[in-house]
Amino acid sequence: MVALKGKKQVGYIASAERGVHCTIVCCMSSAGTFIPPSVIFPRKRWKPELGDSGPPGTLNLCQENGWMTGELFQEWLKHFVTYAAPSPDNKVLLLLDGHSSHKNYEAVKYAREKGVILMCFPPHCTHRLQPLDVVFLRTAQNLL
Repeated sequence: MVALKGKKQVGYIASAERGVHCTIVCCMSSAGTFIPPSVIFPRKRWKPELGDSGPPGTLNLCQENGWMTGELFQEWLKHFVTYAAPSPDNKVLLLLDGHSSHKNYEAVKYAREKGVILMCFPPHCTHRLQPLDVVFLRTAQNLL
């Protein structure tokens, strides 16, 4: 990078050819039971071929940036309820990070009706507390 001497901020241009990022939502119980994953592709319109090689039961979604939104979280929560089978009499605890998409009113209302207790980790702690990151995904990364 080349910049004028003493310049505090230097612009940077990166190539878009480095790849495209997708969001993958993973969920598992402490007993080791998995909910099929969800993949959020960075697209405006869904293309069915994108989901052809995913694991069975994968929930494929699309959003312009490939990020989780409140509406997509609500869709994922319906997917979660289908596989976790909670009920008002048999509640399920779902641990989440504090992302703003998890604080969608309609999703929280839906979770309460279906018997899902939502609990968010404190800010700036998920890198230490989130079970999938700390145990499972770290172990998987070490195996590669």
